[in-house]
Amino acid sequence: MTEAQPARGRSLVPVWALTGLVALVALATAFAVHQACFHPPVPFERPDPGTERAGYCEALQATDPWISLTVLPSLAMLAGGLLLRRRPRVAMALAALICAALVANALVANDLDYATPFY
Repeated sequence: MTEAQPARGRSLVPVWALTGLVALVALATAFAVHQACFHPPVPFERPDPGTERAGYCEALQATDPWISLTVLPSLAMLAGGLLLRRRPRVAMALAALICAALVANALVANDLDYATPFY
C-alpha cells in the first residue's frame, strides 16, 4: 500500500486486544469451573449424585470444558469483533457481556452444593 492510497477499514489491533482479553478471562474462569467440578475441597472426592453441582459437572463433561469455556467465547469475540470493527463501543460492550457471562458461570459453579445437607 502506498501513501497515496487511503487506509481501508480499521485496524485489527483493537479486535485482537478484545479477543485476548476475553481469552484471558475465559482461561481464568474455566480454571475456576474445573477446580469446582474436578477438585472439590478435602472432605469430598467428587460431588454427591443428585446435587446441583453433580448435575452441572455431568453436563460439563459432555463437552470438553476447556474447549467450551475458552475457545468458543474467544471465537465468538473474534467473529463479533471483526463484524463490529467500525463500531468499537459495541465491540467493547460485546466483550464485557461475554466476560460477565463467563464470570457469572464460574461464580454459579463454585456456589453449587457438593453434598446433600444432613437434617
